[in-house]
Amino acid sequence: MAMTKREQYLVIAVAGVAGLLGVQAVVSSVRSGLAAKQQTLDALTAKTAGHVKLNTSGALADKRLTALKAKSLPSNEGLATNQYTTWLREIAAEAGVENIGTEKRFGLRGNTFTSYQFQLKGDMRLDGLVKLLHSYYQRDCLHRIASLKVTQSPSDPDWVSVLLTSEALALNMAGSKQEPSKAISNRVAKSFEDYQDEILGRNPFGPPNQAPKFSVAGNHDLPRDRDWSLDLKAADPDGRHWIYYYLVGDVPEGLQFNQETGKISWVPKTNGNYELLVQAVDNGFPRKMTEHKLTLKVIDPPAPPPPVVEAPKFDPSSQSFVSAIVSGRAGAQAWIRSKTDNNIYKVSAGDEIAIGTVKGKVIEVNVDQQFVEIESDGRHWTLGMDDSVQEAFKKSKTD
Repeated sequence: MAMTKREQYLVIAVAGVAGLLGVQAVVSSVRSGLAAKQQTLDALTAKTAGHVKLNTSGALADKRLTALKAKSLPSNEGLATNQYTTWLREIAAEAGVENIGTEKRFGLRGNTFTSYQFQLKGDMRLDGLVKLLHSYYQRDCLHRIASLKVTQSPSDPDWVSVLLTSEALALNMAGSKQEPSKAISNRVAKSFEDYQDEILGRNPFGPPNQAPKFSVAGNHDLPRDRDWSLDLKAADPDGRHWIYYYLVGDVPEGLQFNQETGKISWVPKTNGNYELLVQAVDNGFPRKMTEHKLTLKVIDPPAPPPPVVEAPKFDPSSQSFVSAIVSGRAGAQAWIRSKTDNNIYKVSAGDEIAIGTVKGKVIEVNVDQQFVEIESDGRHWTLGMDDSVQEAFKKSKTD
C-alpha cells in the first residue's frame, strides 16, 4: 500500500532525527575521549612541572650549600681551631689589643655541622674596639658574636677590657684542610674610617676632636757641614691629647728623626733643596692627623769672623828703666827699676832677664859707656840709662 504524502514526510522527519541523534552520540563520544586525554595530559604536565620545580630547588640548594661550604671552617677540628684562633689574634693585634688571650670553649657536633665557641680577651683603646668589630664582621665566615663584654678601665677612661665570645661553624661537607674564605662580607656597608667617624665622633657631651696644629716654619736655611736640628712643634687645640710625630717618605742621607720628641737632626753635606713631609697625630677619638711640609735649603756656610784683636794689656816693661850701671865686687851690674812693683832687678853679663813681655839674656854691662847689651831671639839690642825696657826693645825691632 502506497504511503501518503504526509506519511512520507513523517518518515523523512523520523529518519532525520535518528540521524541527528546518531551524529550527536558520535560527537559526544569523541568529546569524552578528548576530555580524558586532556586530563591525562594535564596530569603529566603538572607532574613534569613538579619535577622541574624540584630539580630547580635542588640546584638552588646545592648552590647555597656550595657557597656556605666556602665560608665554613675546615672539618678537621685541630686545623679549624688553629686557623680561627690565629685569625682572631691577628685582627686583635691590628686593632691595638694588648695582653691578647684566646681560648676554644667547646664544640657541639651535629649531623651536618660542628659548632665551636672561641673566646678573645685583652685590653684596648675605645677606637680599637671599632676596628676590631669592623674586621670581625668584614670576614665572610659562618660565625657570629655570641656575647661581648666591655669593661672600662678604672685608671684610664679611654681604655677598656674586652671579652668576646664567637660561635663558628664547620660543615661536615667542608674539606679537612680547607683554606679560610677571603671574601668580604656584606654585613659591613661602610669603611672602617666612616664607622669610626660616626661612632667615635658623636660625643653629645663635648665638641668633636680637632686635629693638631703645627707652629713651626716651613722654610729653613742650613749651612753645609754644620750641625742643624729642629724641634717639631704641634699644639693640641683640645688641650688634652698626646701628640705623636711621623716622618713620611724618603729622607736625605744622614738625617736623624726622633719619633717620640719630634726632633730632626742633620749635618748636610751637599748644597740643594730638600723636602720633608711630617705628620702630627693625636690620640683622641677618632685620631686626627695634620701634615706639614718642610723645605730645607742647604747653603754655603758663612765666612769665618775676623780674628778678634785683643786690647793691649798693661806691660810692666813699659814702666821699667835703667836706674844705675855700676861696678862692684860682683863685677859690672845694671840696676833696672820697675815702677809698677818698685822692684830693682840687678843683672850682670850672662843673666837671664824677663820683665813683662820682654825676655832676653844680658850679653854685656858697659860701665864706661853706660849701656847694657841684651840678646832676644838671636837679636842684640842695647838699653841705656833712663831708657824704658819696652821702648828700647821695640826700637831694636825696627832698626
